[in-house]
Amino acid sequence: MAVCTLPYLFKAQESIPTTNSKIAILPSIGYAWRLSKVSKNIPENSQQYFKDLNKGINIGIGAYYLLDKKNAIGIRYSSFLAQSEATITNLNATEPYFSEQLNTKENINFVGASYMHSNFSSPTKHKLFYDISLGIAKYSSRTNDQKISASSLAGEVNFGYQYSLNKHFLLGPKIGLAGGTLRKSKYNNTTINNTLYIYDGTSKFLEEREEKKVGFTRLSLSAAVTFRF
Repeated sequence: MAVCTLPYLFKAQESIPTTNSKIAILPSIGYAWRLSKVSKNIPENSQQYFKDLNKGINIGIGAYYLLDKKNAIGIRYSSFLAQSEATITNLNATEPYFSEQLNTKENINFVGASYMHSNFSSPTKHKLFYDISLGIAKYSSRTNDQKISASSLAGEVNFGYQYSLNKHFLLGPKIGLAGGTLRKSKYNNTTINNTLYIYDGTSKFLEEREEKKVGFTRLSLSAAVTFRF
């Protein structure tokens, strides 16, 4: 309820002409941090390699049709990209020694139906909005010649402030939270139930992040613009 009242906290001391625009396009780019913790079972010399996969570039775009002065419906797309490189070595004297160079690229794509509430049509230069989206997230990870993929029902919430430079162009920061839960994945097209694994270069070839399910919730901070037509 508190969030719903935010767009009305700013009065119209700084006014601009209103517009009858019905279409709003909101692209954004920024940085995101996955909130899942790195497993304690990972060898200490590999910790940073996996930590680097928990942060990366976050891009997104939303397209909305304004139903009235406050409410809009549309579609939202976002993508999280992370990359990490490391030389993994075995320091356990009880196992055969190995050393391998790993290059991992991870990507989480989300697309879903979205609802947005804003004061875009109010005669003030200070704009606030939030949107709530529900859809599908697709996860993919490639390490050397190993590929892992998965998909899940997911959601995304964004809150933003924007300053209206004119009635058709707005600019400002946005904070977002997106996530879902993976219950099974595919390793080189072979389904693995109830878990998600990460290739670690050993004879065991996979490191289990969690026993039964894996969350990929991420927090993002971005610069966003709005084009109104």
